[in-house]
Amino acid sequence: MRYPSVHLLAGLLLFASATGFGAAPLAVTDAWARATPPGATTAAAYFTVSNPGATADRLVAGSSPAARQVQFHAEVEERGVRHMSQLDAVEVPANGRVELAPGSMHAMLVGIASPLVPGTRLTVTLRFEKAGEITLDVPVRDARAETEHHHH
Repeated sequence: MRYPSVHLLAGLLLFASATGFGAAPLAVTDAWARATPPGATTAAAYFTVSNPGATADRLVAGSSPAARQVQFHAEVEERGVRHMSQLDAVEVPANGRVELAPGSMHAMLVGIASPLVPGTRLTVTLRFEKAGEITLDVPVRDARAETEHHHH
């Protein structure tokens, strides 16, 4: 005797797990971008990615109409000298979070079309390996008192 409904159910469960159906979505919060002086060609944006799901994900790309390119960078220290290193992807742990913040990892907006002015907003779209695209409405803040890059 055959049980087609059992095979159908098994197939649907396999499909659901393979496609991430039912997986908890990522949340991106606390997004902001640093205002830039006239003539600047790059800017930095910051945010927190929370992953309540049981499967890790990766932030693999970004884009913005305000910039030619969005890259991800980390500040690293080697032999007492801090510098930026471009990342291929940002790992987002399962049941965890990753923070892109001043002095740490950040999104670098390369080739900005015009200076980022405090009080304005820009759109940034993040692409995750599993979660797909998330589009952010990012406020621009004046954060001149903070130091973003420590050069020696």
